[in-house]
Amino acid sequence: MSEEHAQRVAWLVEQHLVMSQTAQRRDISDPETIQGFCEVIGNQTQLDYLYLVTIADIAATSPKLWNNWKDSLLWELYAATSDALADGGTNIIDRQQRIEETRLVVQGRLLDQGVSAEAMVSLWNGLPSNVFLRFSADQLEWATATVLKATPGEQFIVAVREVAQQGVSELLVHSKDYDGLFAAVTVVIDEIGLDVLSARVLSSSTGMSFDLFQLMDRHGQMVNKIDSARLQKRLLEVLASLTVPVPAVRKLPRRLRPFRTSVRVRFSAAFGGEMTLMDIACADRPGLLSQISYAMVSRGIRIHDARITTLGDRVEDAFIISDKNKQPLNLQMRNELRDALIETLSEN
Repeated sequence: MSEEHAQRVAWLVEQHLVMSQTAQRRDISDPETIQGFCEVIGNQTQLDYLYLVTIADIAATSPKLWNNWKDSLLWELYAATSDALADGGTNIIDRQQRIEETRLVVQGRLLDQGVSAEAMVSLWNGLPSNVFLRFSADQLEWATATVLKATPGEQFIVAVREVAQQGVSELLVHSKDYDGLFAAVTVVIDEIGLDVLSARVLSSSTGMSFDLFQLMDRHGQMVNKIDSARLQKRLLEVLASLTVPVPAVRKLPRRLRPFRTSVRVRFSAAFGGEMTLMDIACADRPGLLSQISYAMVSRGIRIHDARITTLGDRVEDAFIISDKNKQPLNLQMRNELRDALIETLSEN
């Protein structure tokens, strides 16, 4: 091999996980995420090679791992990075500009549907401004229309839709917010036999949740109509009780026991130190997310975002979390949470 090719291969080996981890575990709608990824990639040629290597790596690990959802995530990251590199990074717009662009696009679509401008503005004004970063335009359009077209005075709104181009289903939960809501939703999702791919967790200034989950069934398919109906019915029951069901404790399946790995929990700062990022890696198993979220809510920890990454029989999940006062976790809370998760996930 020439020196140039040898260096490129060495770089690909060194960075072979960075694209999949960025696409699946970070918010690729955030301009800062694209900026940081561009700094790692450097140029279009390396982006092209890494994109192909990442696809081959995921598909080679297991045919079940490559699906439309991961395809769309990687392509979205590739396209955004390619555009940024073409202009030397100058086209990476700032957060405020992205917020304004998304707001205008969705506003126009909703007005065309006959949605009241006043009701729309009232709903959006109660939400944190990063809803326009963390939700895509299509997601925000659907979620807003669903909430505003609901029966006036309806306390709990639970809706499911298919997103065929990504091969996933999306679940919207709009209800009175309470400690443990995320855990309650994930426990019910597990009860129905579904998997969470990602979650967007937001609270309005009026104390209402505005949460979006991307789901698949255990066969990697969109949720069928029967399971969608079961999910909606069960969630409405749980939300009305303002409780958190205890997750089912399942033994690690026999086929996964040879792949048992130690549980790794790491903490770092998120959003400039305003919140805490928790990365957790362990063996996959049914009901894993509900067990993790239940352990967190039991210790007074709030979950604001979740990115779920499955790599064969191992998972690497990332959570944006805080204490009850929306402050980053202190050292004592980090240590207690780490010990609890390691104990919970190591004993089965």
